[in-house]
Amino acid sequence: MLPKLHPGQVFPRPCAEYTAHLGEHQAAAFTALWNLNDDPRNNVDAAARHIHAALRAPARDGSVKVAPLELRVELHAGVEKVDWMYEAGTAAAMDIEYMSLFSIIAAWSHEIVGGNIDAFVVDVNHE
Repeated sequence: MLPKLHPGQVFPRPCAEYTAHLGEHQAAAFTALWNLNDDPRNNVDAAARHIHAALRAPARDGSVKVAPLELRVELHAGVEKVDWMYEAGTAAAMDIEYMSLFSIIAAWSHEIVGGNIDAFVVDVNHE
């Protein structure tokens, strides 16, 4: 199943303005997810590979960066917007899961990012 919404419909900035503040693997995962609908299976697999590479990267080598607070708040607000859209019937649960990944990657919630991307890969590949 694929999300109905595109990140550009939810988040106010273009992808590059978010990825400029992330580590290399985070940025690549973020971009692959942003472009998910161009090639869903390849992009979701690429995002997962980059997330797991970032999780394996040594601490303090610059591979992982937490986005500035302003961007994290903005991404979280986008997730809340999609949650409201879901309650109104204009978004699917998959859209919430999808948009949440951007917020999680930007905040680099190490404890949950791997599990969330793995669950999303399963959902996309079962389309």
